Amino acid sequence: VEELGSFIKTNGHLPNVPPASEIESSGMDIGQMQRVMMEKIEELSLYIIQQQEQIKELREQLNKTNK
Repeated sequence: VEELGSFIKTNGHLPNVPPASEIESSGMDIGQMQRVMMEKIEELSLYIIQQQEQIKELREQLNKTNK
């Protein structure tokens, strides 16, 4: 996650996604864009699952300390 944030700060776009200026000047195949979008949706879904697991663990730790 930190690496992703660093990449975006450095490059101004997501990994494996061309910058908007490149898409504007050269265009992008719709099929390729769909593949990239599906990849990013999968990454986001995995990140959400990871976040939910961390939240669950933190809640369990909090409940143990409050007893």
